Amino acid sequence: MKIKLKNLDEKVVDIVDVDDKIGELMVSLDKEEDASNKRYKYHIAFSLDDATYEGDTFKSNEPDPLTALIEKEELENQQRRYDLFISSLTPTQKRRFLLFEDGKSEREVARIEGVDFKSIHETKEQLKKKYIKLFGDPHQKK
Repeated sequence: MKIKLKNLDEKVVDIVDVDDKIGELMVSLDKEEDASNKRYKYHIAFSLDDATYEGDTFKSNEPDPLTALIEKEELENQQRRYDLFISSLTPTQKRRFLLFEDGKSEREVARIEGVDFKSIHETKEQLKKKYIKLFGDPHQKK
C-alpha cells in the first residue's frame, strides 16, 4: 500500500510503500483524527488556531511604552511650568488666578473680592505679562 507523507501544512512530502496492515492502521488513525477535529470545531465557537492576531480585534487600547513615556514627561513638564508660574505670583495674584482658573469672569472676581473691575482687569494683564516673561508668548510663531 502507498501512503502519502505530509508535513504540518498538509503538503505531500513523499509517497512511501508500506505493509498493508500498517497502511490500514495509518488510514484509520487519520480518519479518527479528522473526526475528532470536526467534533472539536463543532463544539468550540472560536478557535485560537484560526485567529489572526492583527487588526482592531486584538488591538490594545494602551499606548505603546514609548508614547506613554513621552506623555508622562510632557505632563511632568507642564506641572513643573505650572508650579513655577504659581510660585512667581504674589498672594493677591495667586488668589485671583485660582478664581480665573475656576472659570470665574473678571466681573465675578471683582464682586467676590469687593474691588473695582478695573483692578481685576489690571491683575489679569499682569498675569499675562508674567507668563510671557517666564515662558514666552504662546501665540507668537517660532
